[in-house]
Amino acid sequence: MKLVSILLACAFIVFAIMMTSDFVAFLNGPSALIVLGVAALWTIAQHSAGAIRSALGAALASESPPTEDIPRHSAVLSTLRTSVLGAGLVGTLIGLVKMLADMSDPSTIGPAMAVAVLTTLYGVLIAEIILAPLIGGLTRPQLVDGEGESVWWPFVGLTGVLGMILAGILWGGRLGIFVDVPSICIVVGVALCLVSGQYSTDELINTIGGALRRRPLTAEAAKTHQASLSTIRGIFHAGGAVGFLVGVVIMFNHLDDPTRIGPAMAISLLTPFYASLSAELFIGPLVAGLPARVTDPENLELDHAQTSWAPMAYYFLGALAVFLVLLFSFNLGGK
Repeated sequence: MKLVSILLACAFIVFAIMMTSDFVAFLNGPSALIVLGVAALWTIAQHSAGAIRSALGAALASESPPTEDIPRHSAVLSTLRTSVLGAGLVGTLIGLVKMLADMSDPSTIGPAMAVAVLTTLYGVLIAEIILAPLIGGLTRPQLVDGEGESVWWPFVGLTGVLGMILAGILWGGRLGIFVDVPSICIVVGVALCLVSGQYSTDELINTIGGALRRRPLTAEAAKTHQASLSTIRGIFHAGGAVGFLVGVVIMFNHLDDPTRIGPAMAISLLTPFYASLSAELFIGPLVAGLPARVTDPENLELDHAQTSWAPMAYYFLGALAVFLVLLFSFNLGGK
């Protein structure tokens, strides 16, 4: 089931790409070789090929592995995840250096930048869409009692927040410009596939219901809810990062055609918007509120949730980059 959910999540991303661009433009052999080759060799050097196969098999299995094996499998997958992200960054820097070494033809800058960004896209896709949920799902949450206080008031608060956001959008603007089907496919489709593959319906109901209720929790129950919600939160941010990079690649491939930049820019800006809305305005407060409800904190230390500053900073800098790309494209179009 986990493998199927990962494949479906990737299918949503492919579908979103094909709605706005040519999928072949996202296939690049050297970029894939850098990301997969470097990450695999470095992880094998740290562990072994057998350890990678064992960790992936345990993470993809429907049953949780033995408790004593979980730290070892998690360490192997975490090494692979870090190596993939590092290889993606290195590949992008290599592409940028090669591009800057030959700038005699300005028309080739956009496609060269697109190829350079692809290694980062591959790295984020493998590390955050595939490996991160597998690492989070190694320790499956235990079901806790779902009886207790009504969740009516948290839903009232959430409705009020969404209402104020909607009012801000409609004030001087149109709601339609904030709706983009490819962006929704990437963020919502990927999240639904990965979350449903990691957790059963009962586990999701227990986790979200337990976080929404304001009744006291044991440290063990709060730790379980926090681990599950943090994994879901990371999945939303991963979808936002992938969508942003997809939009950037499309823009760089079509700098000479301003009519193609608009849809690509919508993906680059709206996927982080959807991801931040889901991860930080809904899930983030649920995670942050769990420590205050623990009745026995001395029995189990509970990590205090922090705002995801790294993804937020990434989105902000990415928005600035998108703006610069737009200015650059208009400059080319005016010549």
